[in-house]
Order: sequence, then C-alpha cells, then structure tokens
Amino acid sequence: MDGHNEPHDDTYDIVVIGSGMGGITAGALLAKVGRKVLVVERQAGAGGYAHAFTRDSYVFDPAIHVVAQGKEGQIFDSLLKYLEIRDRCTLQPAGRWYAAVFPNLTFDAPVGIQQLIDATVECLPEAEAGIRRFYQICTQLHYELHEISLEVSLKELDRIMERFPTIRDYSRATVGDVLDECLTDIRAKAICAAAWPYLGVAPSKLDFITFSVMVLAHVEALFHCEGGFQKMVDALAFALAQYGGELVLGNGVQKILIEDGRAIGVVLDSGREIRAPVVVSNADARQTFDTLVGEEHLPAQFVKRLHRMRPSISAFLLFAATKLDLHQFNAAHDTFVFHHWDHEETFRDVMNGTIGGISIRLTTLDDPSLAPPGEHVAIVTAPMPYDIGVPWSDVKDRYTEMLLDEVESVFPGFREQLTFAEASTPLALERFTGNYQGATYGWELSPPFTGSKRLKHQTPIEGLFLSGHWTQPGTGCVRTLGSGVHTAQIVLASTGGDPRATFDHPDLPPAI
Repeated sequence: MDGHNEPHDDTYDIVVIGSGMGGITAGALLAKVGRKVLVVERQAGAGGYAHAFTRDSYVFDPAIHVVAQGKEGQIFDSLLKYLEIRDRCTLQPAGRWYAAVFPNLTFDAPVGIQQLIDATVECLPEAEAGIRRFYQICTQLHYELHEISLEVSLKELDRIMERFPTIRDYSRATVGDVLDECLTDIRAKAICAAAWPYLGVAPSKLDFITFSVMVLAHVEALFHCEGGFQKMVDALAFALAQYGGELVLGNGVQKILIEDGRAIGVVLDSGREIRAPVVVSNADARQTFDTLVGEEHLPAQFVKRLHRMRPSISAFLLFAATKLDLHQFNAAHDTFVFHHWDHEETFRDVMNGTIGGISIRLTTLDDPSLAPPGEHVAIVTAPMPYDIGVPWSDVKDRYTEMLLDEVESVFPGFREQLTFAEASTPLALERFTGNYQGATYGWELSPPFTGSKRLKHQTPIEGLFLSGHWTQPGTGCVRTLGSGVHTAQIVLASTGGDPRATFDHPDLPPAI
C-alpha cells in the first residue's frame, strides 16, 4: 500500500481525516468522480479498526474478519467492481459463524436461520413457541428494513410506520425487551442472545434492530477476505490513488480550520496548513468537535447533544498462535464463552473489570495463509471498560493469562503448543484509533444512539461532514462502508455534483 507522510500540494477539493472504512471509501468514490482528494491518516498504516498487523509470520485482523454472504457480500462485490478493484480482493466462503459455551452446555449454531431455530428448539423443546416467536420477529424486521427505500425522508416516517408495523413496534426495543416478551426460560433467552458480545452491550441495553439484522445476516453464511481484511483496505487505497487521490500516512490532523462558520481546511500534525472547501472527518466524533473544531464554533444545543451521547465499551484483546490442530474440535469461526446463563450477570462482571462474554475467533480455520503451515491464530476479545480502577500496565500480564486460561478451557492443549501471544488493552485501542477511551463501536449500540439517532453526516459547520461508525447508519463493516458511500453522495450534492454519480446499491443501510 503506497503512502507518504506529506501532501504533494497545499490545496485540495476535499480532505478526509482518517482512513477507516468510512473515510477511505468516501475518498475513493469522490476521487473517482474527479474531485481532488487528500486522505490523511496519523498511523503508519491505513484502515483504522480494519487495519491488520503482522507479527513474525502471523496475520491478525483485530476487528473485521468476516462479512455476511447474501446482501452484505453483494454490496462489497458491487463496490469493488464499481471502483474497478475486484481483482485485488478475493472473498471466499467461510464456515459456520459461532458456538456458545455455557455452564454444562455448548450450543453449536448451524448455518441458516431455519436451522438455527430448529437447533435451539431441539436444545430446549419446552420453550419452542417462544423461540419461534423471537426469531419470527427478527426475520420480519429484517425483511421490512430491506423494503425501505433509501430515498426516505423524515417527513415520510408516518407512512413508514404504517407500512412496516414490526419496525414501528420494535424501533425503540432492546433485545431484553423482546426476549421478555417471548420467553421466560433463562436458558432459552441466553441461547437466543448468545451473540451479544459481538456488539458490546448486554441484552437489556442492546438495540434489537441492530442485533436482529446482524444475526439474520451472519447466520446464513459468511465470507472471509483471503489474506485478511487489510486486502480490502489496500484495494480501496489503490482505488483512491488510481483516480488521482492521495493518501498521507503518519501525519494526522491537529486542527480543522474554521472561517466565518465554515471549514476551509486543516492543520496537519507536521504544522503544514492544507486548504480545502470540504473536510470529511472519519475520526472520533468527540475528538472532531471538542479538539479539532472547538466548542466556540458550535451551537450550544449541538454540544449538549454530543456530550449526552454514550460511547461504547472498549475491549481487552489477545492475539495468539498455537500448533494445536483446532480442526479436531469441529470449531466454529467464533466461540463465545459464558460463565453464567444470565447475560446481565455476565455484563455486570465485565463492567467490574472481570473477564466475561469473551469471543475466540479462529481465522485460520478458513484461511490457513494467516499463519505458518500447521499453526492456527486465535483472536480473543473480552469486552472491557476503559477504566478498571488500576493501571493497565500493572495487570496486563494477568489478564493475558486469564484469557489464555479461557481458551484452554475450550480447546485443551492450546497453551501447551502456544507459539505466540500478545495483548492489547483499551489504552492501546485509544492510542491507535483515537477513539474516545478505546470505544470499539463508536456510540453505544443501545436504542438512543443507533440508526437515525447517531450523528448526521452533515454537521453544523458548513463544509464539514462526518463518516464512519460515529455517524449514520451505524457500526460494523458494511455500515461503515455504507457511511462512506452516503457521505460521498451528500458531499457531491452539497457542492453542486450529482450524488447518483457515486456508487449506489439497493441493499446499502439507509442514511435517514
């Protein structure tokens, strides 16, 4: 991936701050329609949370590791073709999504929503009616969401609510609300909500729409990116350069220049001033407005709203490798491990700094190229607060050992044949991405902070736009990619261009 640490010029049509999926996508699309684009990244590599890293001969994807086949896969495939980079990124089918380990029971989730329902009923036949009702609501909601036109405006919300009653009835619901509506058995609730660690918040606070869409998309089948998802980022960076755009690495932005209420450019960390009538921030929203812009340039009501919004939890990550043959366990791509049947109890543990609700991701089951022959890599994620009451430097080694114990409990022999282990704390996530307190999902994925409740792409500052998981439509690979697409469309429309000139796809998450 090409990149340099100083821009070639002092003026551009558009400066994009941050090369996460939203930023690099917006930049590549705007370059394709002839805009002079500069993407500025303070780290040495592009991608944000999508940036993979290599240690020895091991390749680790910290965040993005699979995308759903079906509509999500079609979006990726269509975007790559539109940018003429399809041959630079190979998407391959992955295995089944997950297994969930509970006290005295392991639930293996099969591929396919009907198969998932049947397997859950077989496990707990006494809860059959409630299980089927829960997944019926998920399925209907998923269907209705894909029926909504991307051209929807707020004025049409009444019509939407009439036409789509499931969206109307569950638009403010949490997963816990719907579980309580359908089920009484705590084990049935636990199995139906087992994938909540993917979204970083307990069922009682987790937005039901976000959860149901994720489950319905992922359980049908998955793609992995051959060689790791850095290949996707590198392909987008290539497209940016191919259409005349520029990527600067290792030189971030220290200030967004504001004059007479509008953005006129940026000041780089190197002290260089770059002029542009449009600035797109793919950076942390609080950093964007509190530090790069400054509250003195913002309406008081906007500042109040910004500080009322709740960032998501962070995580403690373990990157490990082993010579143990993990195929012998018939393991899924992800294994969730719970010490309690009650997910709320698990989340209380997490908030108290206790390991709980972890996921063990085994990427080499699908892509052996990510490790030397005969070895496997595991990426272990433990949701974790930024502040656990003691310095992370004092406890990092202890947490690493605890996560290794968790992996060993599921895959005996993992420790004995361990060949590599390295951990990252929430401090490292904050340092690398600039996300407030190492937030892993932007804003918390609870109903007040999801979908249209997230910040809009357009800001109170003329010429300043947002992209990425702090803005609409939300978090996750396809949504941040969709955010970049919507941002590019809005930027074009606001500067006299035709938004239809950029990539469009009927299954992109809507920006409301």
